[in-house]
Amino acid sequence: MRRFLSFPSFLFVLLLCLPAALPYFGGDIPRSNDSLTHLYRAVELDRLVRSGIFFPRWAPDLALGYGYPIFNYFAYGSHYLIVLFHFTGLSFLWSLRLAYIFSLVLSGVGAYLLARDIWGDENSKTSEVWAGIVCAVAYTYSPYLLYTAHVRGGLPENLALAFFPFALWAVRRALIGDSKFIVIAPLTIAAIIVSHIGMTIQQLPFIAAFGIFVIVTQPLTTTRRLGSWIWGAGLLFIIFALALSLTSAVWVPAVTELPYVQFEAAFANANLNYRSQFFFWNELFALPNFPVYADLVNPPLVRSLPIVALIFALISIPKMRSHPFGSRLPFYFFLVLSFIASFLVIDWSKLIWDVIPLLQRSTFPWRFLGPGSLFIALAASAFTPRRPIYQLLITLLLFTVSLPMLYPPREPALENPTLADLARYEIPPTLLGTTTTGEYTPTWVKEFPDFKKNQEALINGNEIEKLEIRDWMVERIAALPTREVYRIAGAEAATATYRVFYFPGWEATLDGKRIQIQPTQPQGLISFDVPAGVHTLEIYFGDTRVREVTAGLALGTMLLLGGLALLGMGSWKVGIGDWRLEIGNYYLPITFFILLLLAPLVVVKRGAPVMQHQFINFDVAGEMTLHGYNLQYNETNKATLTLLWQAQHPLGVDYGITIRLVDENGLQWQDESPEEPRNWRFRPGTDQWSPDQFYYDSYVLKTISAAPPNKYQIEVIVYRKADRQAIYQQRIGEFVLSRPTNVRLGNPLTTFGGASLLSVSGDREQASVGSPYRLSLKWQAGAEKIEDQRIKIDLVSTKDEVVYSREAVITPSYLPSKWKYGDLLIQSFIMRLPASLESGEYRWRLNGTYNAPLTIRVAAPARLFVEPTMMVARREDVGESITLIGFNLTSSKGQAVIDLIWKARGEMSQSYRVFLHLREASGNVIAQSDGEPVNWTRPTTSWVKDEIVIDARTLNAPPGSYTLVAGMVDESGNRIGEVDLGAITLAP
Repeated sequence: MRRFLSFPSFLFVLLLCLPAALPYFGGDIPRSNDSLTHLYRAVELDRLVRSGIFFPRWAPDLALGYGYPIFNYFAYGSHYLIVLFHFTGLSFLWSLRLAYIFSLVLSGVGAYLLARDIWGDENSKTSEVWAGIVCAVAYTYSPYLLYTAHVRGGLPENLALAFFPFALWAVRRALIGDSKFIVIAPLTIAAIIVSHIGMTIQQLPFIAAFGIFVIVTQPLTTTRRLGSWIWGAGLLFIIFALALSLTSAVWVPAVTELPYVQFEAAFANANLNYRSQFFFWNELFALPNFPVYADLVNPPLVRSLPIVALIFALISIPKMRSHPFGSRLPFYFFLVLSFIASFLVIDWSKLIWDVIPLLQRSTFPWRFLGPGSLFIALAASAFTPRRPIYQLLITLLLFTVSLPMLYPPREPALENPTLADLARYEIPPTLLGTTTTGEYTPTWVKEFPDFKKNQEALINGNEIEKLEIRDWMVERIAALPTREVYRIAGAEAATATYRVFYFPGWEATLDGKRIQIQPTQPQGLISFDVPAGVHTLEIYFGDTRVREVTAGLALGTMLLLGGLALLGMGSWKVGIGDWRLEIGNYYLPITFFILLLLAPLVVVKRGAPVMQHQFINFDVAGEMTLHGYNLQYNETNKATLTLLWQAQHPLGVDYGITIRLVDENGLQWQDESPEEPRNWRFRPGTDQWSPDQFYYDSYVLKTISAAPPNKYQIEVIVYRKADRQAIYQQRIGEFVLSRPTNVRLGNPLTTFGGASLLSVSGDREQASVGSPYRLSLKWQAGAEKIEDQRIKIDLVSTKDEVVYSREAVITPSYLPSKWKYGDLLIQSFIMRLPASLESGEYRWRLNGTYNAPLTIRVAAPARLFVEPTMMVARREDVGESITLIGFNLTSSKGQAVIDLIWKARGEMSQSYRVFLHLREASGNVIAQSDGEPVNWTRPTTSWVKDEIVIDARTLNAPPGSYTLVAGMVDESGNRIGEVDLGAITLAP
């Protein structure tokens, strides 16, 4: 085989890893959860650094000028990286792009060095290099790293994941005797800590475990082994101690001062705790979405293990017998670590999370996919084939599987955002201080101030007047981002308010002497007392005792490491060996890049995604189109529903969407407890929808416990959020529940032929006549075989009179003859309480003999049967049961008050709704009043024969002449009658 091409393998690794950052090469950035957040934090950090505050803790411009302690808690190494790129003259946006590119490429370089170092002990030089290349590609293109960069926008996590293989590499080199790495290893671990504290909690135990593994597997004689282990353990301890000491100013205040902010409450309110973030085991093996639909705004998430690399690792297991014991041990060790990391992601590991509070601080179990991906990549790279053709094909396959993740949806971002743009970005209280839950709001803030004035000032580029002292002269004479000096004067003592959130570290001096400050109630602003006279006031943000001590400790550790580096300068030679890679067929590496160029033609598609259930022109009130839906069952009684929407035009209205599971009688059977699909991705509000794009809308459908097996209908309701008015209601498909709940036999109230009645419940204790009432019977199979049967339900008065009766088959959708011992089923009935009932208490009786332990108090309205005086008398029938007998009308200055007077010709089973329209000559409705009679308090189902109901309504319209029209519609919205009430003139 001819050696045609030869070039540095390190350069080859860089070229292979660079396409992982393809979405950041230019144009709009990937539409992610947090990228804009990190961009704006970098804008704030840049301002502080340029003001001489190099290691800030307080962000004065966040929270719309009230300040936010984001830098005291959130490690900002990644934001510093953006700032450093920006200092070179690049725009903020390009600095953000380069930070992502740097993190992804660095991940590959670290994985390359680690794999080459580990597997190089046993393999040939060429195999050693290719082991590094395979590991680099498998790790860099793993679904979790790409998801974090292109979907979550988790730049800090990407940077921590990039330093993770470097830390393992440096720790190993230090423990096997390479002295210069005694300095490098703490620095790499420190880099993880200053990148992301949550990832640090998850990564440090693996680094420690790896270090212990290196110590105990060193090829030593028995007599030297114990001493070497003790020495290695001591060295490993020193490395960790140096790293933690060096970064103590970052993590110690973040931990000890956590009670100063509302972290726990904010995460609890947003349901952001570890208990709701676990995966099912099968989600670990999900493949990227294929194809990629370019016009789909929010494709489902894919967070999984690197499947191809895992397959390569598993098929290498049979080859272990032919390899030396020394190379088998690391292989099996990495498989074990990948298993542990994967196990901590799935819900089976809840017991472990429940007993380790520190682990809970990392919040998201699925973050363990990052370390797990590296360990799988290391195992996959252990025994790469020796033939270059196979080596390169493996690399191409690892790359090809990840291609769909390189084409995420995109969104525009400002090239150089300013503080005014930052003010526009914040939407308190939902988006405060660049956090979505406001978790770093100081605990003293019990009620937010009015942000509007500050926001307007910042957007317009004006200064915010922070110091307020009533009836005093206030002049600011010096200002820095976290320090202001004022000259103040007043004739009487006063209490000053500095409109910044109080947080430990804020201090104030008056004429050079420190004065006591305290937070206001309930807004938590800084306040202090000032005596009468002329004074110089200084307000500044300083350090607490913890911050001062840890800053000194970090500085001392930095000097120590610098001294160690200087002492060992003579040994600082980069012994990286042969860095050249020889490739037998020159066209193979070129294939890699040709594949990248051709990928959009194969991977990316335009237009609507293909759905499991496809609709054609499913119009929603001329506003949206429902193209179809997918339904994926997760459990017997649970499924994920995904709807595909498209706006027919720019909507400008925020519509809400509700999904219900209903039976043939319209009864709802869905569990109302909120639960997001595990692959859920944020859907923008409909007021932001573009007609050229498509939107997924996903829900978890779950029937209530003990719902009977049935084919339930999936019902979609679209409504205006502003007034909760439905514009669309449609049943689109079936949800099939095939099996009932089965539990241990409970204690029955009574038994009907083997059907045990466990409970009888109603939807409320009080109800009005004519209103719907839901009665539920909970059954359980108390015998092996039960005959089909019927149940009679009576409503009985205190006089033991049956006032309402109904008979039905027991659970008709799943008859008792199908029940199995222990099956649990609920049967519900919707019954309208008769309009003729008198006020009082009633009870339920079953099968004529069993008095259920359930009562209901019924309220009957005051009724009118004598026709009142009417301005206009009419006799117009509306439908079969109602007559409009007249109306009263008064009008003044653009307003008309109308009393519609109705008479019932009999009791009604439907609740009709009234409409009253004021129409122009052209027929356009200029004003209207719709709804159930008497302001929704007297539904027509509560009317009795010959009863008269006076329905008062008000219409507002410009002065002019109009036609007044009244009528009613049934429950489906169909008109049952319309009456022209004549002309009306509204005076100016």
